[in-house]
Amino acid sequence: MMKVYSRRATLMGWKPYDAEIEYLGSDGHSYLNTGICPNYSDNVELIFKLSDIASIRDNLSFFGAFRSWAQDAFNHAWNSANEFYLPIGKHQNRVFTIKESNYTNNWHSFALKGTNCILDGNTNTVSRAAGATNVPMYVFVSNQNNLYVYGYGTKRYFKKFKLLDSKNIPKLDLIPVRVGNVGYMYDKVSGKLFGNVGTGKFILGPDK
Repeated sequence: MMKVYSRRATLMGWKPYDAEIEYLGSDGHSYLNTGICPNYSDNVELIFKLSDIASIRDNLSFFGAFRSWAQDAFNHAWNSANEFYLPIGKHQNRVFTIKESNYTNNWHSFALKGTNCILDGNTNTVSRAAGATNVPMYVFVSNQNNLYVYGYGTKRYFKKFKLLDSKNIPKLDLIPVRVGNVGYMYDKVSGKLFGNVGTGKFILGPDK
């Protein structure tokens, strides 16, 4: 069940959270359901880091709308070959081969813009499928009937996550926030708070 909180502002500038925080982290079993079914042509912007990489890391996902490798797939993942792996629809593009040590405990930027896949300023070209998924996008995991891949305990931390259409108009613009001691992602587009729908707990960064 999607866990979303939204309130109408009664005063100018009122927000449904107590503070913005530096980052929100997943313990490997906490994640969001945005409810948005992405188009394969959508673009993505993400600032992330990893820690405590588990020995089993096959298809460790950062986000996704996923049903099967051949159908309704839109996700960005880390697989057991230490590569960034980007399946989009029926296309499976291995876009970066990386060293695991370089991607632990450091912040990195990732963007998917048109046919360009950009990691820390390095660009590779990917093919893009046409059409749209009919499953919603999750953040911190990929969505499948069984919520495919929690992450096996690998921690992921996000400073921002944006989903944009092919004309770069934002569909989601998520920033990490807290309400009391509970972490959420606040969508600047819809004004909604997205809470954890997993079995774990979010890791909160310090207040900005």
